[in-house]
Amino acid sequence: MFPRRILSMLLPAALLAAGCLQVEISIKMHQDGSATIDERVHLSRELLELDRRLDREPKAEELVGRANIDRRAEQMGEGVVVESHDIERGEDGSIEARTVYRIPDIEDLRLVNPYLAHDRVGRVMRIRFSPMYERRSGWHRVGHLAMSLVTAEEAPPLPEGIEEAPPASTPAELQTLRDLRPVFADLLSDSEVTIRITYPDDSEHDGTGTIVLFSFKGDDLDAHGRHFLENEEVMLRIMQLDFEAGIIRNHIHGGRRRPTGPTFRGRWYASGRFVIPPTEHLFDKYFKGRPRSQGGDRPD
Repeated sequence: MFPRRILSMLLPAALLAAGCLQVEISIKMHQDGSATIDERVHLSRELLELDRRLDREPKAEELVGRANIDRRAEQMGEGVVVESHDIERGEDGSIEARTVYRIPDIEDLRLVNPYLAHDRVGRVMRIRFSPMYERRSGWHRVGHLAMSLVTAEEAPPLPEGIEEAPPASTPAELQTLRDLRPVFADLLSDSEVTIRITYPDDSEHDGTGTIVLFSFKGDDLDAHGRHFLENEEVMLRIMQLDFEAGIIRNHIHGGRRRPTGPTFRGRWYASGRFVIPPTEHLFDKYFKGRPRSQGGDRPD
């Protein structure tokens, strides 16, 4: 019999990877404190056909339908509205849904934890801004904000029959995962998931800064210029859902250079802080009335 604890590790990944799944989420901050969330979800014909054969509800096609989009908007934060929602059916049997949400205050936004290597997958997170009034270390910039994702709500319980299993440890379990590696690498080869935040930044040539919270593409190269999914040891850790493993860190980092390939943020890679200039709204909220030496607009 297939070991149950291996099944409990692989089933969530299999449901995400089967067929071709593409998800692109872009959170755009505005000067007035609001944010626009652009979401694109592409479901391949293969994924839809597999989903129809599975005895589970709701079906993938229903998840991108307007009724479910409206329910999700209610869970994304106070004041979220759906500005547009379009579904395009491809000649190849695929479905692509594009949705635009808007929220009056980005600090009210709720999103699912994008940090596979940090904290429980499925936990609801929120954005927190911390003003920098003085320089305390090399990464501090007076007048800027430290932006981080923090827990907003506890993660929901795992579906019945799925356990939070420890990594496989016996030789037989590890060999089973190695045997399945080519299958999962093939399933993931056409998948693509990206979550990013953009913010106004006059220092950038296009006036916009970007932070990639999570990124994975099936054809990504690793830090050494090889296909990420072809590395047997990396795939073994992915199949164990052990995204904090050192071998994964070594293959998405090129020493101190910018990472290549996937972006999996964790305790070892800038999960806790990003430094951004304040928008007009955030300046008024955190800096207005303070002395210039603290980043404000009042003489010292």
